[in-house]
Amino acid sequence: MQRIVLLLCLFIPLLSRNCFGVVKSESNEIGKLFKNRQPVMFELTIPCIEKATKKVVEPADRIKQFFAFAACQISNSASGREPPRVMVHGDNEKNVNIGKSAPTTDLRFRAMFLNQFPNTVSYMILDPQKGHWFFTSELSGCDIFIATKASQPNMPMVFHANLDELYKTEQQVENLKWKGDKVDEILRAFQMNYVLKVRIHVTPEKPIPSNYDKYWKGYETAHQGRVKVYRYIFNDALTFPQTQFYGYYEKGWRFFLKGKEDGVKTDIPV
Repeated sequence: MQRIVLLLCLFIPLLSRNCFGVVKSESNEIGKLFKNRQPVMFELTIPCIEKATKKVVEPADRIKQFFAFAACQISNSASGREPPRVMVHGDNEKNVNIGKSAPTTDLRFRAMFLNQFPNTVSYMILDPQKGHWFFTSELSGCDIFIATKASQPNMPMVFHANLDELYKTEQQVENLKWKGDKVDEILRAFQMNYVLKVRIHVTPEKPIPSNYDKYWKGYETAHQGRVKVYRYIFNDALTFPQTQFYGYYEKGWRFFLKGKEDGVKTDIPV
């Protein structure tokens, strides 16, 4: 079966617990994965993706809203490969590479997945009552946005903005503007109680257009300086995209960028 491979790093664990809060001495399959603070490979299976994309509405052109539900279950891999692996997969999926999994009722091992579509902004309001993990497609030029709601701080909104039509170097600013404007449209027209906090975009290719800096100054002014901007690196010469964006909930959501090739992790505070 085809898989999309996602690279995930472990959180720095407490002395006696792994990143899920599971005591290391426990003899469970999930606990076996977390040792020596090694990175973990996530393999997102096709059935998981198909399940996640069933609950979608399109409130406007090139906008897709996903409903938060735990489409996937995290479990140990039966392959025995190093570094340790876990699988993000459908609940009833049968595969020789999928080992024992935690109970499906345990939210610490449930995952929400936000898929991306060409020339579209897709988004999801996360709900820790559905699952404690969040993933989106690997980043290969797309922008990620995070918005929060004061009355529900544990239910942030995450956007994955794709625009393949404007991909050339001289179209960088036009590409950025379209994605930023589309997210602003969603917040203005459909999610008025949410406030944009974070934007993540790819490091621009050279030569950088002369109006690139001007665009960002205008963007910061329009958003009253409240939006934190982060960059990631993508090298399209590689076989696979380099960067994964994901979130984990434990008394609050934490978001991360993870380099697939170099293993570098960036904490994205909201």
